[in-house]
Amino acid sequence: MQAVLTIFLAMLGLVTAQKSKEDSSFISKVYNAISIPVGDAMEAFQAKYAMLPFAESISFPVLVVSVVSGAIALWLITKLLDPRPYLYNSGKLGNLEKKSVFVCPKTGKYVPPKKTAA
Repeated sequence: MQAVLTIFLAMLGLVTAQKSKEDSSFISKVYNAISIPVGDAMEAFQAKYAMLPFAESISFPVLVVSVVSGAIALWLITKLLDPRPYLYNSGKLGNLEKKSVFVCPKTGKYVPPKKTAA
């Protein structure tokens, strides 16, 4: 889906840059072939979205941005608050963790840092 949107945006940029040229160019035909079905699908979806009870309170773009930002925030919070982020390799340490000063090289268990005189 992301590749289709990337191609669509690239075609849009090329078509707008070549507005002065004739409309029978290949790029314009591809742009029209891609944009017409996408536009029709968006119009149909917007009509269905308008019937939802919460559509009066929040627009569709705001809803999409809210859901995406909420999902990213939830993912980020779970990654940052994970107490043992390095134990996802079937309970084994990875190459970098094996070299860490906080891991015992013999047992693979956590070693607390040594207190300094400061």
